[in-house]
Amino acid sequence: IRDRAIISLLLETGLSISDVIAIRLGNLDLSREILTVTPGGQKSFVYPIPQSTEYLRKYIKEDRPEVAQSKQEDSLFISQLGGPISRQGIWQMLKNLGDRAEVQVRLSPRVLRHTAVKRMIVEGLTTREIQWRLGHTNVYSTRALVRKIKRAIEKNRSAG
Repeated sequence: IRDRAIISLLLETGLSISDVIAIRLGNLDLSREILTVTPGGQKSFVYPIPQSTEYLRKYIKEDRPEVAQSKQEDSLFISQLGGPISRQGIWQMLKNLGDRAEVQVRLSPRVLRHTAVKRMIVEGLTTREIQWRLGHTNVYSTRALVRKIKRAIEKNRSAG
């Protein structure tokens, strides 16, 4: 349940792993289907998360209470050991899921982040909006990423 919630959130928001492990329970408003985070340590940003809400609700209600070491633990995502999940924990989870699913590309946070950017491009977000969502401080990084992904989209269209 936790893994589905993490993957859904990564694909929907494009957040970095650092931002995901920094999410606290108080950052979520599931009734309004929003998540408030500070990507890259910048200003807070409110992400609409309609696709992830159901997974998060189920995780918080069913899975999280079983593994949290204490009721005071406010990290959203908890490891099997009862404390906050680590970057390495998410990497390992993605690797294992990718291996079990026999996907052609090795699953990683970067692959999911780029997939999220592709969705943002297809949805019509501007480069500035994508920059803000990703927490990039430099628009040139975002422009380079958007160009790369747009080229891949075009290449797939012409090959298909």
